Amino acid sequence: VDSYPPSAPFASMVEPAEDSIATLVSMGFDRSSARQALVQARNDLNAATNLLLETQSHS
Repeated sequence: VDSYPPSAPFASMVEPAEDSIATLVSMGFDRSSARQALVQARNDLNAATNLLLETQSHS
């Protein structure tokens, strides 16, 4: 079973949506961290938030 839709090619560098960055910044994360998390999460706002929270709790 393929969990990735065939219409979504893997991109190593996906430019995050500006509104997603703004959402994370409004939650108190700095802009560069928010952008980096969105790139890692492939523009999934929930996954990016989890990445940022995990990173924050380990520092």
